[in-house]
Amino acid sequence: MSGSSLRRDENFSSPRLPTPDSRLPIFKLEFQVYQLIDGSYQVKQFRDSERIESPTFSELNLTASQIFGAGE
Repeated sequence: MSGSSLRRDENFSSPRLPTPDSRLPIFKLEFQVYQLIDGSYQVKQFRDSERIESPTFSELNLTASQIFGAGE
């Protein structure tokens, strides 16, 4: 069959790949510090410019953004 004899169906619509929209989950980077208190772990979460507080590393002076941006 030659290319000139092929015709496109006017009602045909090609499948489209999904585009980024609100259906896709948005992930936020989060740094977590766990502390064992009375036999169970308590978690503290830090994001963006929040200073990370750690009972083990009290002299630590970093934000979550600094941790996730390291190596860029």
